Amino acid sequence: LNTNGWGGGQLEVSMMREFHRAVQLEGMVSEHAFIQLLFGESRDREALGTVQDAANHARAPSRVLAGTFAEKSARFDEPKHDAMRLGIVNYYNQHGAKVHLPLGIPGANTEALDSFVNFYDYALLDGRRLTFTNYSRRGAASSLIQVHFNGEPHAGEIRHLFRHRQQGILDSEKTVLAFIEWLVPTLDTPMENNDFPWHDFPELGVETWARGQYAAPNEAGFPPQVLPLADIQCQVARGVVGYCIPPIWITTTMDR
Repeated sequence: LNTNGWGGGQLEVSMMREFHRAVQLEGMVSEHAFIQLLFGESRDREALGTVQDAANHARAPSRVLAGTFAEKSARFDEPKHDAMRLGIVNYYNQHGAKVHLPLGIPGANTEALDSFVNFYDYALLDGRRLTFTNYSRRGAASSLIQVHFNGEPHAGEIRHLFRHRQQGILDSEKTVLAFIEWLVPTLDTPMENNDFPWHDFPELGVETWARGQYAAPNEAGFPPQVLPLADIQCQVARGVVGYCIPPIWITTTMDR
């Protein structure tokens, strides 16, 4: 059995340390004096970190806060943005608006999708910092999220965090959106005969996924690729089960 150096209870100990850290953090940011001290320490973006993010969130009325700009008024009309553009069109049209792709065939009373967005380095969800995959210095660690869709949990990686202003849609630019690639579920598990004992402990939110596989753009049966950040349930932690053939991903939720 290859546990990649995490045998002998080390994984369980690490999970308990993370839980203890989260509890301590909740207590710290609830103290007004601590928040005031923290805000006076640094204005450098890289120095602020997760603790100050939590302090910011503790003072905010919303569970979602936008971070710093990665790029303002950026064009996203290149072929690499095709799936994102289609996702935004679908998002608007699912909410009653009438929008079509810039080079698409206009429908009755539809507006062409505006080709500019404001990209963000990060955003806060329930006090936790979310980044997009390419920005995170630790790979996908801060970009892994979970939503519930048609009664089922779906994990994904955030590829972009952005706001978009669309002509004819009031206050569209106020919503922080995420463009997400969804993980593909698998019936494989780390257990013998692919048993899944975590069904008895739904509060842990444990799920397994095909390693390195993602749903096709806007594939049926998966959540929309563009979602408001407020629709995200929580972040997830992901590990690799290397002794499975083929290897699989396993995730657990990080909601409080």
